[in-house]
Amino acid sequence: MILSPMIARDLVALGVADRVVGQSGTDYFSPPPQTAKAPVLSKENLTSTESILGASPDLVISDLAYRLDPAQKGASLDQLKQAGIQSYVAAAGCTANYTEGRFTDVFTDLENLGKIFGVHAKAKELTDKLKAEVADVERRVAGQPEVSVFEGTMYGDQFYPVVGIGLEALDMAGGKSMFPVVKDPNANISKEEITARDPQAFIFQSSYPRTVDQQKEAANIKATFPTTAAVRNNRIYSIGYFSSTLPGSAIETVASLRQVAQFLHPTVFQ
Repeated sequence: MILSPMIARDLVALGVADRVVGQSGTDYFSPPPQTAKAPVLSKENLTSTESILGASPDLVISDLAYRLDPAQKGASLDQLKQAGIQSYVAAAGCTANYTEGRFTDVFTDLENLGKIFGVHAKAKELTDKLKAEVADVERRVAGQPEVSVFEGTMYGDQFYPVVGIGLEALDMAGGKSMFPVVKDPNANISKEEITARDPQAFIFQSSYPRTVDQQKEAANIKATFPTTAAVRNNRIYSIGYFSSTLPGSAIETVASLRQVAQFLHPTVFQ
């Protein structure tokens, strides 16, 4: 069972998608066709222990540790273990690593999934392919001037800068975060402080990647930060939150890296 449909992207590439017996989080990320028929136990972020036990999986794979935290109304690891159900949390999604996760953690996950499912050769082939794509992006943006960016999420008048994998990916894509030392994913940066730092570009992460409306999102940002260089030069981009900054799918993470790099440095990708 998978606690985010995003995970399915890698399982499809590894040839083991037919083993998915349940999934959650479908309100936030569309499952690929290969797992679309797997029962949805929860459309939201968290899945109860009872729902998981009812699906009788051998293994539960999660992108984030908090989805398996009963304090957050997620499944209980102890109860799953007592039921003989194993669990795997993405390397960068572990509680200790979430804000300091490294981009290479997604390749660690591929290697581990290859071992778990007995498809080591496919995992290595996919890893090599994705690493080549990363190298291509880094080669293209090498030597390009860094673009100062505010990348993060917005909820009303609250703004949260990117951390962990997303922060490193921004650097790799030729950007420079305006808040690189923030470690708390719940740190709220004021609109006034963001405006004062005058970012050259905005990248906002949408919680609903299936329905990102670039024009609508941009209009909201323009109204919020009208005096910034990013708004004056119309350098505003929205990207799916779950695919751009969270662990779970190496394929999605690498694809998002290229999207951000293309937005920041379009000429080197023409």
